[in-house]
Amino acid sequence: MLTGNNQHLKFQCGPYGLLIDIAYIFAIEDYKENSEKTSSKTTSWNNIELLFIDLRYSLYVAESSIKKPQHVLVLKNATTDEPFVMIAVDEVHNIIEIQESQWYELNGINPQLDMFFDRAYPDNESNQIFMRLAPVEQWATHCAESE
Repeated sequence: MLTGNNQHLKFQCGPYGLLIDIAYIFAIEDYKENSEKTSSKTTSWNNIELLFIDLRYSLYVAESSIKKPQHVLVLKNATTDEPFVMIAVDEVHNIIEIQESQWYELNGINPQLDMFFDRAYPDNESNQIFMRLAPVEQWATHCAESE
């Protein structure tokens, strides 16, 4: 499990550059075809049944550009610190530290996407704007129900 103040994982889902506070991450793994997948909405991980979400589909990435994911992030429930959901992503980059003053509030992008993101960060290194995922409980259950 990762911990750290102001530490965020940079990762990619289709055209989206994303961030997540590492406090929400339980594990980062390479994607494997999971023979223990119990449905399109759940998977078995370390003998724990988790919600499974391919984040690229939830973010409406064009289906023609979606290939096999490279990584999965096991995210934890912020209240219990227990594994809660596994999300498939294209690529994991690195962990960066972002100070409070470097964030921009983010809302009103698109009604279908607003529940996912709470802040934006302009990354000078890549000249890309990264969007930070909101706390997992805010969007994961909705995604699993709508897939």
